[in-house]
Amino acid sequence: MKKALIWIAASLMVMGIVLFAVAMYLVDFDFTKVSNVKYLTNTYEFSVKEFNKLDLDTITADVEFRKSEDDTCRIVCFEHEKMLHDVYIKDHTLMVSVEDTRSWIEHITIFNIKVPTVTVYLPEGEYNALKIENTTGDVKISGNWNFSSIDLNTTTGDIDVSGVTCQGDMFAKVTTGKTTLKNLVCKNLTANGTTGDLMLNNVLVSDTMRAKCSTGDIKFDGCDAGEVYIKCTTGDVTGTFLTPKVIFANSTTGKVDVLETEVTATEGAYSSAYFDGTNCVVFAKDKNFVTVNIITGRAR
Repeated sequence: MKKALIWIAASLMVMGIVLFAVAMYLVDFDFTKVSNVKYLTNTYEFSVKEFNKLDLDTITADVEFRKSEDDTCRIVCFEHEKMLHDVYIKDHTLMVSVEDTRSWIEHITIFNIKVPTVTVYLPEGEYNALKIENTTGDVKISGNWNFSSIDLNTTTGDIDVSGVTCQGDMFAKVTTGKTTLKNLVCKNLTANGTTGDLMLNNVLVSDTMRAKCSTGDIKFDGCDAGEVYIKCTTGDVTGTFLTPKVIFANSTTGKVDVLETEVTATEGAYSSAYFDGTNCVVFAKDKNFVTVNIITGRAR
């Protein structure tokens, strides 16, 4: 009796797999055709005279800033019918939030492969604070905008910012995503990541730059700052700065790997340098300095 039940169960399972494969074949394996999730596209328009700050708080939507071709700011939301975004002006701040009205069972679906998006078409110019809070979505900002402060935060999404100027403090924080900052100018920069990499290219900071990650790598290319503090746990720290620095690189349980050719190639910018097997200390001719703290990675 037990064997018969096992055979019946196995036969039903095989039949289900076959029926599923046939159904997918009939729709050209387009999972969206078998999904019962509906998406809408809603557009909101505002004059830039109505606001000088932007505050976006989304959950799963990818957020992207694009240049507007006129003086009108447009917010285009491609959104789940039960996760609609509220877009409005409050206290001279352009606000974007999301209201999740899904039932618990609607959170469980294997065919919902579409990604909601919030696209901000913003005229280039000067604005006050920019703040974006996200959970699983990416944040992408590319354009000639000037903000007084920038605060970007996402959990499993990526952050990609280029061409932006920040007159004050800029914060970029991710948990498992990757942070890429390129062609930026700001006063102070703090970039934190847990398992993602931090990539900085042509980032110029007038005062203090702080970069921290746990298991990801930190890479600099043509960057500069008055003071630089770098802390990494198991990742590597590599890169170049535009002006001489005093570099302190130390490792607790790992090693600090500094190539001798890299030191001698720029010896004209330094007064002295030595490597004792654990620490690399390079004394610069000016007061600018970099502090690198490695736990189980390497600094090169």
